[in-house]
Amino acid sequence: MTSEQYNRMASALQRKPGLIAAILWANRIMTAIGFMAYPALLAWIVFVQFHHNTGKTISALAIYILGPGLAFVLLSLYRRKLNRPRPYEMLDIRPVISKDTSGQSFPSRHIFSMTLIAVLWCPFQPVLSVLLLIISMILSAIRVIGGVHFVRDVAAGYLIGTVSGALIHLIYMLF
Repeated sequence: MTSEQYNRMASALQRKPGLIAAILWANRIMTAIGFMAYPALLAWIVFVQFHHNTGKTISALAIYILGPGLAFVLLSLYRRKLNRPRPYEMLDIRPVISKDTSGQSFPSRHIFSMTLIAVLWCPFQPVLSVLLLIISMILSAIRVIGGVHFVRDVAAGYLIGTVSGALIHLIYMLF
């Protein structure tokens, strides 16, 4: 995206303050949904799995806590090492979503986390998982429209979150 393309889109948004408010609201709400979905997943594992097999519950908790934690740390280290600039740093734009962070744009950690959580729900509640994946896609668009990420940032976050979630499930199935 060029600065002209973004500024054209942003100026269209700025003529509709209600739309900007909706984008900012959706960004906050969707992020909160993702972060509430993770402790809900852990609670689901404890309360549903516990009735079936206590040993399996403990190993599931360990895998579903350590796996995402390790993936998050590795992704954070990788993006810190790359330190790719954000759109508002590279382009002459004023982002719709105000942010003063510099660098560490690639991959999007918001989208990685949201997608990972959505994928982790898949074997337990597939419908919820699909809803969370849709929210992650919408959040991806919002982060790009908001000027805080490039498309490649959110696409990489989505892909890495999906693969990480699948690997965590595979590890869980092997134990």
